[in-house]
Amino acid sequence: MEMFYELFRNRKKSIITIFSVSFLLRLIAILLLGEIHKPQMWEFGILARNLYNGIGYSFNILDFNETIYTPVVSAHMPPGLVYIFLFFYELFGINSVSYFSILLFNSILGSLSCVIIYLIAERIYDNRTAVLSGLFVAISPIFIFSTINYNSIIIYHLALGLIFLYFLKTYNEKSNLKNVILLSLSISLILYFRSEMQLLMILVAGAFLLKKKFVYCLLILIIPGILFLPWTYRNYIVFGTYIPTTTSFGVNFHIGHNDITNGSQWLNGTNNLPIYWTDKLGEKLKKLPIDDRLEINAGNLAIEEALSFIKASPGKDMINSVRKLFYLWIIDPNNSKSMNPLYILSWFVTLMLFIIGYIFSKKDKEISSKLKFINIYLLMMMAVVVVFFTISRYQIQMSYLMIPTAMYGLNKLFEKINKHKKNQKTADTKMLNKEKYYEKVS
Repeated sequence: MEMFYELFRNRKKSIITIFSVSFLLRLIAILLLGEIHKPQMWEFGILARNLYNGIGYSFNILDFNETIYTPVVSAHMPPGLVYIFLFFYELFGINSVSYFSILLFNSILGSLSCVIIYLIAERIYDNRTAVLSGLFVAISPIFIFSTINYNSIIIYHLALGLIFLYFLKTYNEKSNLKNVILLSLSISLILYFRSEMQLLMILVAGAFLLKKKFVYCLLILIIPGILFLPWTYRNYIVFGTYIPTTTSFGVNFHIGHNDITNGSQWLNGTNNLPIYWTDKLGEKLKKLPIDDRLEINAGNLAIEEALSFIKASPGKDMINSVRKLFYLWIIDPNNSKSMNPLYILSWFVTLMLFIIGYIFSKKDKEISSKLKFINIYLLMMMAVVVVFFTISRYQIQMSYLMIPTAMYGLNKLFEKINKHKKNQKTADTKMLNKEKYYEKVS
């Protein structure tokens, strides 16, 4: 191992190597496995296509394939990824060149996230842990395969890493205005891709409030609020009501609280239709007028149905909440991707090493204090799955920030093994010397 670490003594070379290895592996994955002809792009792709075709930011939650209903004005998904797709559509059109370019862009962002996790681990732990962390994210099949998906997980990792990095610089060290502004900008960025990150913003601001850094607390709330204002204002103009981020709260809340699933399946297992289309809520949704208030009315109906279920079956809902936490931390048997042996191995290795690293970290007061953001984020993720539902992507999201502590745990295991070998060698040497002594005496 010492020879391995010697190769990464130089910080600049380490960063370049980690980025290069990551980018090369992701490029190979795109060329071998990337779907660039008819990719599944979910709601993001539909919204981007409609924008490109001049229909506007429109979608129909009752018909993902738009074969029955016409699209209506939407705020179902945050706009960040949609406009990234649109950018490439405007450059190349809706074709394989655009799809390849999107995945190539993913590869660059994914490689940058490897560098960010290196910098985080270096700041919390040491160079060895930083090297292992950066390389692990660079070569892990789970993170590589994430690159060839058309969702927001890659830019989510990058933005989340930036938030963690600037949280460390602002919360745990002698901070300055520049770092708190960069922290606030990173939070602003992630809000454009994941609406639940509003909760993270509030929790981060709360951490600074408890530390009596009142100005920083206000900046963390005000700067993202201002930068996200254009989208909120757009929603107010088109819907005539205040919608801070998206209209999807209701249907997502219903997916996690209904009587035909267990809180981890958002698709019906028999026909792969969304849960909220196939239960009794679906019949009510079909009666709604197809107009600009469709998403708002659908969300209100979904909330009513979910609350009715919770009120009628509190015990079952409580069991489902516990089940969702189990699926988040252990494994979700309802998800075929989660049951992939490679995925199971990767997750459990990461989880076990994280637990070991976390235990060792808590023994060091200085290191332990730097895990504040990890604690905040994991708490937020548990709250999200209890309120909504869990999917395998959430484990990948969590594991990204867990990697530095997991690699610290791996380092500690190496140290224990090396120490044991050294002690054993010393003991063997002493025994050999003692035997030679007795032979000489006799």
